[in-house]
Amino acid sequence: MAIVGIAAIAACICVLEVPRMWRSRQWKELGLFGFLLALGTGISVGIDLDAGLPNPMDWLAAIFRPIENLAETTFGLRRVNEG
Repeated sequence: MAIVGIAAIAACICVLEVPRMWRSRQWKELGLFGFLLALGTGISVGIDLDAGLPNPMDWLAAIFRPIENLAETTFGLRRVNEG
C-alpha cells in the first residue's frame, strides 16, 4: 500500500512541476528533475520493500582505504583505536 502512496506523491509532483518547466523550455532542468524524481522514488520503493540498499559510507570506505594504507606504510602511522 505504501508503494501506491509513493507513486501517487511522485505523480502529483510531476503534475505540478513538469508543465511549468515544459512551457519555459527548461529541457536540462526537466531532464535532471525527472532523473532525481525517479531516483528518489526508486530508493523509496526499495526501502519499503526491504531491498537491502547499499550504504554510501561503504563505498567511501572502499575508496579511501587504499589511501589510508598508503599513509600508514609511508609515514609509519597507525590507527588510534588499534592501541
